[in-house]
Amino acid sequence: MTKTKLILIIILITLLGGFLRFYKNYQNPVSLTVDEVAFGYNAYSVLKTGRDEYGKFMPLTFKSVGDYKNPFPIYSMVPSIAIFGLNEFSVRFPTALISTLSIPLFFLLFRKLTKKTGTALLGTLLLAISPWHIYFSRYVSDHLMAGVFIGVGIIFFLKMLDGKKIWALLSALFFVLSIYTYYPERLFVPLFLLALFAIKFKELINHKKESVIFIIACIVLAAPLLYSTFFGNDIARANMVFITKDIEFTRNVLLSDAKTAFSGMANMSLLFFFWARKYLAYFSPSFLFYGGLPMTIQGSYGLGVLYLFEAIT
Repeated sequence: MTKTKLILIIILITLLGGFLRFYKNYQNPVSLTVDEVAFGYNAYSVLKTGRDEYGKFMPLTFKSVGDYKNPFPIYSMVPSIAIFGLNEFSVRFPTALISTLSIPLFFLLFRKLTKKTGTALLGTLLLAISPWHIYFSRYVSDHLMAGVFIGVGIIFFLKMLDGKKIWALLSALFFVLSIYTYYPERLFVPLFLLALFAIKFKELINHKKESVIFIIACIVLAAPLLYSTFFGNDIARANMVFITKDIEFTRNVLLSDAKTAFSGMANMSLLFFFWARKYLAYFSPSFLFYGGLPMTIQGSYGLGVLYLFEAIT
């Protein structure tokens, strides 16, 4: 396959993916969620005043109704709101754009890992029409944005092993950007990088300068958020969503079994089986092919996270 033909195919796949993500995303999902309203209003406030809804100047953490929100999703909306005004489309625009750009980036990563162009193209097409990817691309999805940034970080990390320092800086930038986007990445990314360093240890030994630049860049870029995490308001979010604080677990498990709720060992047993059941539910055919997506926000009832034909691919 010629390079021109390959580029044309990737462009066509990306355009298809973009259409599926942008087309009437201001109507479906129906109406903005509470989080989307909070994101949009804070972005509008930053655009007009440089401050959040509580009057804090350019914060790293945005106080909201009942929680604290990460900065990137909000700041990314400022340009689109400035261009399109404050509406559903402008609020959802950054997620749709980033998810569309993730399609060709996915091809680059897939081909880098597999060394097979045909397989990478097939995987890219499946991503472009993927139910779960389209679904989460059509509303503000900080978790999807963060996943894309991690993918870009991996691409630049692998290119860093070719011996260019600029890739080390870019890789660090995108890995850190993911933790400014989605709370769980503050735990996941450090663990993932430790695993990545362990896997690529022999190659990294031959690229000590790039490795040092990468580590220093990560620390410097993440320092403000790390301070906020341990000494600011960000810890409140962790306290609210930690596995022992889950609302469903508290209401439906502990309160329904009040006799054992005060027993530490019994409580841990209930907690383990509660999360084990939820984890295993993700592998059920019902979740995968028939009804997984409506478990998050309203819309697309009867649609799973995969197509039925993907069960045999």
